[in-house]
Parts: sequence; structure tokens; C-alpha cells
Amino acid sequence: MMDYSSIFEQRGHEYHLAMQLAPNARRLEFATLFQAQPVKTNEVLFDIPSGGGYLAHNILVPVTYGGYEFSQGFANENSIVQLLDMNQPWLIGQADRVVSLAGLHHHPDPIEVITRLKTHVKPGGWLHVADVAAGSMVGIFLNDFVDRANPMGHQGIFLPVERSLYPEAWNINRLEICQCPWHFTSLAEMKLFCKLMFGLRSDCDDELIWALEKTVGIDHTENNELVLNWELLYMDVKC
Repeated sequence: MMDYSSIFEQRGHEYHLAMQLAPNARRLEFATLFQAQPVKTNEVLFDIPSGGGYLAHNILVPVTYGGYEFSQGFANENSIVQLLDMNQPWLIGQADRVVSLAGLHHHPDPIEVITRLKTHVKPGGWLHVADVAAGSMVGIFLNDFVDRANPMGHQGIFLPVERSLYPEAWNINRLEICQCPWHFTSLAEMKLFCKLMFGLRSDCDDELIWALEKTVGIDHTENNELVLNWELLYMDVKC
């Protein structure tokens, strides 16, 4: 299994192009992070790993944002993102909130990374984690179709849905799979977005749509938008 840093040094640029192509496609994924515990004005918020700093554009109140990334492939894309070394202490202090969205499944031990993230939350603050749930259709799409269609493969380590599989001492206030559908204006936009985001072969359009329909599911809205029925496991930990 390739590590997060190596993966996105090679394809962080394509992922970033996807987010520029359809910046609102994953809006609900970001909004659901704070559904149970809304962000407060002027809080300090760390986003780890931050990708290209996309969360910064999806927070509705003024905050002090710190975007920290493990891969130079993303750090090159946005000046608000700072590079962290997974193998060194993170000298970044603590924040009112630490957020980790959709990046932990590229690490061999996501629980170990969450434990580390938790140390950077101020007492009384919140750790928000959202990632692919073990056994979910999203996970099947990623570790089956994407694994075959991405030349680098994809073998994610997904988060358990059972509370008993997390440390007993963690004060977990929310642990639930939430619907956070991705919205697109056309089939062409959906295909290009997914091909860039997941690093897929250029010739896999038909197979991609078939795989999405059979796993995640595709719907249409009354406004003729296409909806990809994405879902993630969301966890809020009071620190």
C-alpha cells in the first residue's frame, strides 16, 4: 500500500483540478462536518490533511484557518496550505477544532492518526473526522473499481462503524454514516470530476458510470442535476 504522501505527490494536481472544475460538488460533505456542532466565530481551526485547502472556502463564519498537508503534491497547489512530516512531531500547537476529511483511509492505521490529531485539540474543543465507512458501498467502489481503473491502485483502510472499536476513553458524541451527495450539472462533468479525483484511466468512462450506478448510486434532481449518492462516516469527539 502506497502512503498518502507518495500517492498525492503523483496525483494531487489532478485531484486539485477536479475541485476547481466543480467546486460546489462536495458542498454537503463539508457542511455535514459541523451539522451537530456548528463552528463559532473566530475559532481556531486546523484542517489535517487539508488537500488544497478546500474546507477554508466552506466555512460560513470567520475563523483562523490552518491548513496542513502531508503531501507536497497538494502543498504546491495552494499557498494557504503548510506541509507536515508524518514522521516528525507537529509543532503547530492546538486549536479549538481539528478537522480531518476523507484523507485518513490512505494511512495504514487511521486510528493512530486520529489519536495524534486529538492531541492538537484544546481542552473543551472538538475533533471532527469524516471518512469512508468500513463495509460501505463507497468503500466497495474505491477498493474494487478504482483499484482496477487507477494505475496506482486503491486499497483504503476504512473507519469502523462500531463504537467498541475506538478507544473507550474517547468522548465520542457522534458516530454515524451520513448522506452527503455530490451534485453535478451534467454527466460529462461527473465523469471528468471522478476521473481526475480518483486518478482513473482515460478510457474508462462507460465502466465508471456502470460501477457508480451499481455501488454508490446515481439520481437526478428536479433541476436536472445529477446526484452521486456519496456517504461518509462522521465522528465528533469532545476533547
